[in-house]
Parts: sequence; structure tokens; C-alpha cells
Amino acid sequence: MIWLVHSTLVCPYTGTAFSSIQSLKNLRLVIWYNPNPLLRSGDIMHSCKNGFVINREYHPFSVYKINPYSKEWWQVLQSKLACPCNSDPNKESCTFSGKCYCSVCPYGLRKSPVH
Repeated sequence: MIWLVHSTLVCPYTGTAFSSIQSLKNLRLVIWYNPNPLLRSGDIMHSCKNGFVINREYHPFSVYKINPYSKEWWQVLQSKLACPCNSDPNKESCTFSGKCYCSVCPYGLRKSPVH
């Protein structure tokens, strides 16, 4: 099945990413996964043995959970997850003040120096 990624959020407290995806038949889900690689809005993916093909490139992929999409639930996630890149994925450095549990920043950023 082919899926289109609508939007993605990262939880720095758990190192988990959440992506809203939609099938060609308008089935919409939220997948919880290890954010390596991080799915971006507009990515096209389909499942295959032991992973996903994302934008025509195979990636091993760890999915933790899949839920039906709900606009209300997605808005709650957006308001609760503290990763500063969730609202601005084009940031130049990470401004998250807590301990981030992502082993590698899914947005490719480094922590801002503390002054």
C-alpha cells in the first residue's frame, strides 16, 4: 500500500516520532516509530519486507504503534510535544532545554550552546 506523509512530530522525552499518513484510498493513520529516518511532509512510502521504501529508497524501520488519525488527538500531540522543530523544522540549532532521548537529532541539529 502506498502512503503519503502529511506531517510529523517528534517527542524528545521518549525519542519517538509520530507521522500522520494517508493511503490513496483516504485511510488516515498515525504511526509511532523510531525517527531514524524521520518522515517529512510530502514523503511517499510503502511497506516491504523488514522496512519501508521511502521516496524510492529502502529503509529498515521500527514501527512501535499505529492509531487511526483524529484531528483532535493530533492537535493534543502538537500542543504537548516539546521539540522546538515540530513548529519550525527549519531551525538552525536546537533550543530544547531538557534532555532529548533521540540518539541522533531527527532534524539534524546540535544543541545550542548554554550561555
